Amino acid sequence: MHQTTSSLQTNRQICQSLVVTVWIAILVAGGELAAQSPDRGQEIFVQHCVQCHGARNEGVAGQFDHPIAGPATREELGSFIEQTMPVGNPELVAGEDAGRVADFILRNFLAGPEQAAPPRIELSHLTVTQYENSLADIFAGLVGTTRPETAGGLSAEYRNSREFWKSDPLLARTDSRIRFDFGEASPDAEKIQAEEFSIVWSGSIFAPETGTYEFVVDTPNGFKLHVNNDDVPLIDGWVSTPEAPRHSATIKLLGGRWYRIYLPYHKFKDPVAAIQLGWRLPGARTVSEIPPGYLSGQWVQRVFVVETHFPPDDSSTGYPRGTLVSREWDEATSAAAIETADFVLEGFEKLVGTPPGSETAGAGAREFCAKFASAAFRKPLSDEEKQLYISDFFDTAGSPALQLKRSLMAILKSPRFLYPELVAPANPGRLRANRISLFLTDSIPDNPQLQSAWSGGLQTREQVLEHSRRLLDDPRSRAKIRQFFVEWLEMDAAAEVSKDPDRFAGFDDALVGDLKTSLQLFVDHTVWEGQGDFRQLFLSSEIWMNARMKKFYAIDTAAEAGEAEAAAAESGEAKSAAAESGVAGSGADETLSGDLFQPVSMDSAERAGLLTHPLLLSKLAYFRSTSPIHRGVFVSRRLLGWQLKPPPVAVDPLGEDYDLAMTTRQRVEFQTRADNCMSCHRVINPLGFALERLDAVGRARDSDNAHPVDTHVIHYAANGQPHELNGPRDLAEYLVGERETYRNFVESIFQHLVKQPVAAYGDDLADRLTGDFMKNGCNVRELILDIVAEAAVFETKKE
Repeated sequence: MHQTTSSLQTNRQICQSLVVTVWIAILVAGGELAAQSPDRGQEIFVQHCVQCHGARNEGVAGQFDHPIAGPATREELGSFIEQTMPVGNPELVAGEDAGRVADFILRNFLAGPEQAAPPRIELSHLTVTQYENSLADIFAGLVGTTRPETAGGLSAEYRNSREFWKSDPLLARTDSRIRFDFGEASPDAEKIQAEEFSIVWSGSIFAPETGTYEFVVDTPNGFKLHVNNDDVPLIDGWVSTPEAPRHSATIKLLGGRWYRIYLPYHKFKDPVAAIQLGWRLPGARTVSEIPPGYLSGQWVQRVFVVETHFPPDDSSTGYPRGTLVSREWDEATSAAAIETADFVLEGFEKLVGTPPGSETAGAGAREFCAKFASAAFRKPLSDEEKQLYISDFFDTAGSPALQLKRSLMAILKSPRFLYPELVAPANPGRLRANRISLFLTDSIPDNPQLQSAWSGGLQTREQVLEHSRRLLDDPRSRAKIRQFFVEWLEMDAAAEVSKDPDRFAGFDDALVGDLKTSLQLFVDHTVWEGQGDFRQLFLSSEIWMNARMKKFYAIDTAAEAGEAEAAAAESGEAKSAAAESGVAGSGADETLSGDLFQPVSMDSAERAGLLTHPLLLSKLAYFRSTSPIHRGVFVSRRLLGWQLKPPPVAVDPLGEDYDLAMTTRQRVEFQTRADNCMSCHRVINPLGFALERLDAVGRARDSDNAHPVDTHVIHYAANGQPHELNGPRDLAEYLVGERETYRNFVESIFQHLVKQPVAAYGDDLADRLTGDFMKNGCNVRELILDIVAEAAVFETKKE
């Protein structure tokens, strides 16, 4: 035990020294602004700018609380200063004076090394998501987990007895859904009796995103539901309870993975028989049906999902990163190590391959820990590592179970596991294999990558791209990319959307769930099908809809069905591609309520991709009315990447009852007319006004408060160039014509994949990636591969 304690203390000291190193770097990077010889730009800044920004760009409370930050060219910054600064009197700094101030700011605050350390690749531990996925894949590699080859439903076996384990099935088939109401009848009059029978559904279920899932079974009969655990049921309702037919329980699942599911069900002496299985997705407000594309009749191995609660990752930069080290994080890694060791001990015989009390238990446990350590450290163990993490524990007194537990805890507390790049391996291929997997799957390298790295592969960009392309088709990668769009478009915030039921009858929780599914399907289809053209996210006039959405948004389903049939007949297809697809890894095509989602062509004058998707428009609106400010801020910040200062004071918006003769646009113009407001609203308002054609739930309208809707605006780009826009289509075409849109997307998805600032990989990388992205047809998949290739080889190339 002394050696175990010593090893753990050593590892904790290493982690603590890393904290000290990080803080020293931060302190060294600080310092006073270096003395500069006075120039005209500095004089103007002191005269007109310090009262809001401070002499050293530290910000001034109540004026401009944050330092000036963000990438900008001299032309962009000078134009912005000339048009808006100082607040209320922009004419005081105009012409070449604005350019001189821009030079001073760029030289001292945005690029000056004395003001702040330049972006760098920071030493980072595994994020929470990376930790969870890495542990799951370590076990997957040890037990040989596979994914099902087909999807579309669960395997079903029907018998004439509740004791299903005693006889062979009389009927075997695949059930695409578990939604049956047999009443007093039999599931099959020819083979199954009505008085007593059983059904066993089995196979696997796909989790599209990481989070807590609630499984719900509605039945007056007996059943047991197992999810990711053959031994312990998630819900045990084997004794029927007709008076309380709804049963539910929650379980945490990692996105992009398949899980075992097993559901035996029986009717015995009950008047009727019925059963329905549903789930509530993470963040959803309603229970919905599981799509057939998320079900398979094939078994998979159990996935280890660590339950330990970790403190949230630092997301102050806009994306989660593993730079925050705290007592809570240290305690969480210890608790997770104990949980993992206990999981192995509970399944000792299955995982180690021998009973814990057998003569071979010690040798088996030693071999298991050696394999576990090699997977956790992402490389073969050195002699020193074998001694430190294996022999030091198994050569001491104690049972094989105790030795195994101590060894696993030391491995999982080691910086070699927690800090993937703490020590770069001598073989650069191993480092690249590790990075590729972290960037695309938030996990450890798989066997093909490791074998390539160990045999001297992954030495060229082409070899890196080969493995990256293979991994990009992995459901885990697709789940990670889907999560990027959820975060980038702030989809989860829409879960709290609610509207006035009198004004917007039918806009309920179920519809909100449909809207999120609709937007996800639109993004999935745009990214993964065809050319993967980023521009179509803005230019497409299609919205994916099910029957409920079509009804609410007044789509003529009869006419649409006729058009679909005509198109199918013309192309020789009996069914639409959307109806045929459904494998969850590429985005299921069914709603979670069971209705088929299909793309519906809308009026291109009023519909322009995600800009006009009802989910985002509803989220960026009030309970009863639209909000041009929220919509304009979203376009400015999320789509163009502009940094907007917070409002000087909190102001409640003027409600509809302020002046019944005013439109929403007129009220916003009236309230933001002051000079200190217009410094930002000059940018925000036109972008929001261009979307006023769509109401608070995303339905098209011609009037607002009995006045015609006015979407005509003049928008000034960052370089000062005016753009005349009239409606969402013009706004969408403006966005796809601006380089800022592409660069912002490049930087955003880079940070999501790599968990590091793009500028740390070279001053020109963002521009180079953006240029290549635009030249290569704006293919999102190729951009992802380009990012992975650049970031995976960067440090090695630099060294």
